[in-house]
Order: sequence, then C-alpha cells, then structure tokens
Amino acid sequence: MTTAHRPTWHQALGGEHQGGNRLVATRKVSAKDQPGNLTLKTRKAAQAPQTSDRSELRAQLEAKEKKALVDRKKAESTLTALPADYDNPFPEDADDVDAPAPPSEASSDDDDDSDEEEALLRELEKIKKERMEEERAKQAAEEKKRQAEQQERMLRANPLLMGEGGGAVKRRWDDEVVFRNQAKNEPKAKRQFINDPVRSEFHKKFLSKYIW
Repeated sequence: MTTAHRPTWHQALGGEHQGGNRLVATRKVSAKDQPGNLTLKTRKAAQAPQTSDRSELRAQLEAKEKKALVDRKKAESTLTALPADYDNPFPEDADDVDAPAPPSEASSDDDDDSDEEEALLRELEKIKKERMEEERAKQAAEEKKRQAEQQERMLRANPLLMGEGGGAVKRRWDDEVVFRNQAKNEPKAKRQFINDPVRSEFHKKFLSKYIW
C-alpha cells in the first residue's frame, strides 16, 4: 500500500527513527490545532457594577426609599394644610348653579357640520350597500352562466345524449394515406403443397422476377 498521501514530517531514516524498524510518534502539531485564545477576557471599567458589596447596594436602596416616602408625606401635608373648620368667604354663592351658556355661532356651525357629516355618512353607507348588491348579482349571473356552459359541455361529450347525427364516428387521421390498405384488393394466393420444387409458386415468382 502506498504512503504517498501521508504528510512527510521526517525524512526516511532507519533504526529507531520514524520510518525505520520502530515507529516514533511525531511531536509536531498543525497550526490549526494550536489554541487561539490565550488570554481571559475581563470586564471593562464601564461594564463593572458600581458597588461590588451587597450591603452597600442595600443601603443605597433604603436611602432612596426613605427619600421617596418623605417627599410623598410633604405633598400630602400641603394638601391638608387648610383647617377642617375653614369658612367660605362667600357662603351665598355656595349653592349657585352655573347657567347654561347661550348658543354661539360657532356651536351652531358645529351642529350644522355634524348634521352634514351624518348625511354624508348615510349616503356613503347607501352607496356601499348598492355596490355590494350589484356585486352579488354579477357573481350570481356569472355562476349561472358557468353552470350552463358546463352542462352544455357534458351533453356534447356524450354522443348518446346528442340529437340526430351526433353519434357519427370520426374518421381516423391516417385514412387519407396514399399506400393505405393496398393489399385488400390483391387476390389471395391459394396455398397448395407440391412435391416438385420447380413447379412451386415460390419458384415461379422467382423466375418471373429475376429471369423472365
């Protein structure tokens, strides 16, 4: 068996070397088998957390919660700063109800615009319904026409359902061939056994074709 396909790491030597009486494993390694990443990747300064100690992180969270609680209490105290027995300086206006404002020209214009929009919407809805009805009628007519054509094709395909002359057999495509059925009109030769080959029909045909 040939060894031409194997890589030649060492030249052929006898004895203890590779290629001799004893085989010694090679110590050379391919560049593709060597390790590629020799250094460990570490976090950068921006990627590292601000505090590595969990106790410091917990203290920061508690401080933020206390500050949010104090701010909320201040807001509630501001809303409840007025005393409960606070007197209205204008008690006569306490039960007054605001009178409806007189209709202005802008409101009347808005009403007119809304009426026009409603009328346009009704007209648009009516047009949509008419178009849908027309589309349905058109589809129904097309379906009816398709069914009629399909039924007519089925009737034409069956010669038994056709009228007079519908059962005529079509002529073959090779009926008009020049040399078609030439052997029909030839007289049939009578087969007879003759012990003399000179007087046989085959001998007579041979003589008439090649000698006479």
